[in-house]
Amino acid sequence: MKRFTVKDFILATSPCFGCRGKLSYAIVCVDLRPEIMLTPNYKTLVVSSDYSEIDLKISYNAGLKLRIYHKTNRFWSSNFKEFSKFLESHQLYLHTGCDKCQSQIDSQYLVFNLAKGFILPVGISKEHISLLDNNNIYSIFNDTMRNETRVFIKTRDMKKSLSTPTYLKLPLLFLHKFKTKNQLIDKIKLYTLFS
Repeated sequence: MKRFTVKDFILATSPCFGCRGKLSYAIVCVDLRPEIMLTPNYKTLVVSSDYSEIDLKISYNAGLKLRIYHKTNRFWSSNFKEFSKFLESHQLYLHTGCDKCQSQIDSQYLVFNLAKGFILPVGISKEHISLLDNNNIYSIFNDTMRNETRVFIKTRDMKKSLSTPTYLKLPLLFLHKFKTKNQLIDKIKLYTLFS
């Protein structure tokens, strides 16, 4: 599986594969404490040319900021001791989302090398994308945990809209392996033909 630095993850997922729209970026904080077990907390990732930055915690007295430098994948925290403590009870991953077509891509959990101050390259965990052609709507779900791609194909014809969608379970079809959405749709049509 291909692995990315934070900068490469941002570049590989942008613009949106499905509609070429602009993406929003976030770091998702998953609280591991059993007494809390909240739903994942999406925190906006501010991307500049040299680094990406996020406020992990904001409180009345202090905050916890994380900055990831694009050239080196090194990180800086506003309070290293507090950040180390934060990582004991939280896991973080990257998330991109398109407001226009609702496509989403999540990375695997980020692994921080606290001793050397950098983040290990990360792979893609999940991708969800919706594609349109003249006849169909394709909902594509890539899941590396299951090592599969699930595709739902539904007709765009209103007269046939009540028909049952076609469902395919395929080997992983990562989006970054396709130059255009038409290449991906053609590959899915080929699988449909032989399934």
